[in-house]
Amino acid sequence: MEERLKELGDPSGKQTSEFWNEWFHVVCGEDHRSFEWYCGVDEVVRVLQGSVPSSSDNNKLEDNCDPRMIHPGSGNSLVPVRLRDDFGFRHRHTVVDISNVALEEMKTIHDQKSSSKEESSTVEYLLGNVLEPPLPLEDSSFDVWIDKGLVDALFKDASEPCCTQSRALFSEAYRLLRNDNGILVVITMAEKHSIQLVLDSYWIELGSKSASLDIWELEPVSGQMRPFAFVLNRKTTEEKDSMFRWHKSDGEVVEEVDIPEQTLVALLEQVSSRCNDSRARFRQGMKQQIQDRSLATLEIKPWGADTNMEKLKELIVSTKWAAASSDGQERSINPHWHLHESKIVPIGYGVSKLVLQCIVNTDDLDHLVEAICEWDGAAVIEDGVQSVDVDWNQTNMIAA
Repeated sequence: MEERLKELGDPSGKQTSEFWNEWFHVVCGEDHRSFEWYCGVDEVVRVLQGSVPSSSDNNKLEDNCDPRMIHPGSGNSLVPVRLRDDFGFRHRHTVVDISNVALEEMKTIHDQKSSSKEESSTVEYLLGNVLEPPLPLEDSSFDVWIDKGLVDALFKDASEPCCTQSRALFSEAYRLLRNDNGILVVITMAEKHSIQLVLDSYWIELGSKSASLDIWELEPVSGQMRPFAFVLNRKTTEEKDSMFRWHKSDGEVVEEVDIPEQTLVALLEQVSSRCNDSRARFRQGMKQQIQDRSLATLEIKPWGADTNMEKLKELIVSTKWAAASSDGQERSINPHWHLHESKIVPIGYGVSKLVLQCIVNTDDLDHLVEAICEWDGAAVIEDGVQSVDVDWNQTNMIAA
C-alpha cells in the first residue's frame, strides 16, 4: 500500500474522480478500512458541542437542537455514524464525495455499524463534485457544513484559479446553510494558503451580513502536526464582529482577539502567526513528552466468537487510556494508532484476534497493555477482552 500511495503522490490539489477512486481503492483495501483525516471524531464533537446548543446530559444534544449536517468531501469517514450513534446527533446526515469508491466503502462500513434499516437510512449518500455547483439540494436546508480536510485536498495554493474555485465552493456552502446561525466548520492543517482561502470566505460573508469566527486547536490522530478547526457562524444580528475567538486545545481557555485594522490582510497575518506559534508549542510539548518510543504490535483476544471485532477495534482506538502515576493520580497514555496496519486474524473455533499497531512511549507500553486488559468494554463489549499480548517480533524501539 505504501508504495502505491507514493506512486500516486501528494493528494493536495487533486480534483479528479479518477485520482480519488484509485486513492481510496488503495487506502481501504479488501478489508474496508476507514480513513480519518487529521483528527478523531471526538475532536469534531468537541468543536460541535462548543458551537451548537446542547444539554449537559452525557454530552447529548437536546431533541430540538439536533442539527442537520452535510459532510462534503467525506471520503469513507466514520464521522457521520459516530456522531449519530455515540453522540446523539440523530438527524439526517448527507455525505457528498466525487469518488464513487469512497461512497461505496462508506456505505459498507456504515451498514455494518447500523443495527437497523432505520438507522442506516439516516445517512444519505450523494455522488457529486462540490466544485461544480449547484448540488441537487435545497437552499437553507442544513444547519452545519463539516469540511474535514476538503479545502486542503482541493487547493494546493492561493492562486487566482484556486481562489475562484474556493469562492464558488464556499458560496455553495452558504447557499445550503441556514441564514440564521448556519455553521460552517473547516478542519485544516492551516497552511497559509488554506487560511487565506477560508478567511477570504469569512470576509466576504462579513461584508454582506454578520458572521462570527472561532478557531480551535485540535489534537491530531497521529504525528506532531496540529490541525485546526475554523468555525464560521452566520448570525442574525446586524452588529459586525470586531474580534475572533481562539480556543485552546485544553478546552478551557477561550481568548477573544481583536481583528487589527479591520482588514483581511491583517487578519490573515495574525491568524497565520497564531497557528504557527500553536504548532511550535505542540511540537515542543511532544518532544518533551516523548523520549524513547516503540512501534508496538498488540494482539487482543476477545472472550468469544460472538464479539463484534470491528466494534472492538473502534472502541480500543477511540478510548482515552490512562495509568496511575507515582502520586496516585491518573496519567494519560497517548498511543498513536496505525489503523492501516490493523488486522482481524482467525485463531480457531470461530474466534479471531485483533492485531493493532501503535506508537507509544516505551515506558507506557506495559501500562497500555494492563489498561486494555482491565477495561470493562464500555458497556458494549461484555467483560472487555480476555488477553492482550505484545508481539515482540513486530515491536521496535524508535529514537526520539
